[in-house]
Amino acid sequence: MLIQAQQEKVIFPDFRAGITPSSFLNGYSGVQFSIDKAIKPTVNLTTEIAYIFDSPYQAQGFRIRPGIESLVLRGRGIGLTMGIHGHYRWTKEYRTLIQTASNGEFQTILHNYERTRNYYGGVGTINIFIPSGKRWTWEFGGGLGAARYFINGSQEPIMIDQFFEEEVDFFIDWNYNIGPIFYLHFNISYVISP
Repeated sequence: MLIQAQQEKVIFPDFRAGITPSSFLNGYSGVQFSIDKAIKPTVNLTTEIAYIFDSPYQAQGFRIRPGIESLVLRGRGIGLTMGIHGHYRWTKEYRTLIQTASNGEFQTILHNYERTRNYYGGVGTINIFIPSGKRWTWEFGGGLGAARYFINGSQEPIMIDQFFEEEVDFFIDWNYNIGPIFYLHFNISYVISP
């Protein structure tokens, strides 16, 4: 006689910590860690914190993403989560620009300045949640939302008109603008307390 064990439906582990390798592929890439705490078997509080160390503009800073997730579909060995997350990012960039103007002849201006960028916003997420053994979990998914962007710049050592700083951003004044957030998510977590 063959006896088969009944596998239970997926639930969130009580407490886990992890790393998010997909943060290396971000426009503002960095090392991102996560902490998750289940408040019910199907409801999870999560926070991801990243140190940003690279970007097209040589930025350094941090990102924090707290949220709440729910297992909306639960199967044996796999689940589908939906959640709402807040986003906050702060970076400091150092940029050197070369501006060329035609006025009978070409002129080049070297323009060195630092700029801080931050944004805050919210995003809705959907992830596939896969427990792997008793101590590991995998999450694959993404999110879509909106954020309010703030940019503050200071020019050094050459002080020139504000126009040149904003020209880099295609003549758009990004201060206090609202824009989209879209990201892909991959997280590996270690279950500290099952």
